[in-house]
Amino acid sequence: PNEGQPGSSQQPVGDPQPASMILSENLSDAQRTMYKDYLDEVEKSGWTTNAKTPCRFCPDRTFNRKHDLKRHIQSIHLKNRDYQCDVCGEYFIRKSHLDVHRAGFHEKTMQFVCHVCHNSYAYYATRSRHLRQVHGIFKPSHNS
Repeated sequence: PNEGQPGSSQQPVGDPQPASMILSENLSDAQRTMYKDYLDEVEKSGWTTNAKTPCRFCPDRTFNRKHDLKRHIQSIHLKNRDYQCDVCGEYFIRKSHLDVHRAGFHEKTMQFVCHVCHNSYAYYATRSRHLRQVHGIFKPSHNS
């Protein structure tokens, strides 16, 4: 690993005992310590360039920004899920994932429109699948 590389960290909201404490119970103390030590090492590093830096534990994953590697360690290795849906109680890695879940699943917001047939979808991925399967379009427009 590139020791001189690996910024802001995402701040959990809400519950004083974050979901990460619940969901990381299946980690051994040694695993949790190993991942937290690596996270601390990444945080203290002087990584300022856009060099692709691999994760020490999954070298096929590379990151251009310190923030992205930190988020990867927190969500994949430490299994942090700090954002809880106030409707169903499900936990999410990022606030943006919670927001998409809430809008699409609970509020049924249909913000992604097919530019061919004008059907509406709650999720970008659902519209993308529709475009692929129904219209044979593999690169959807990023416009809503």
